[in-house]
Amino acid sequence: MARSSGAPDPQDRNKVVCDLKIWICGDVIDRRTSIDRRGGQCPAEYVYTSVPTRQVCCDSWRSSKRPNAVCNGAVDADCDGVPNEDDTDPLTPDQ
Repeated sequence: MARSSGAPDPQDRNKVVCDLKIWICGDVIDRRTSIDRRGGQCPAEYVYTSVPTRQVCCDSWRSSKRPNAVCNGAVDADCDGVPNEDDTDPLTPDQ
């Protein structure tokens, strides 16, 4: 499941906070950025409809979070070396 929002920044009335949350097997990937209120809309990668629909095996997801795992899904869901919070598409590996 995914949810996105754009709301006034409580710390700066000239900014809007763009937020995307993706829930996977009880974990949340939370991406957030701030834009100028006069600058338009939140970037497309912060809109939930940009999140691809994929089936996730929760057992595999939990296994990915073990200390000796090659790639921790909670940190880098698509295992492309870019942390979820910095990845423009955290569920699709960068090419």
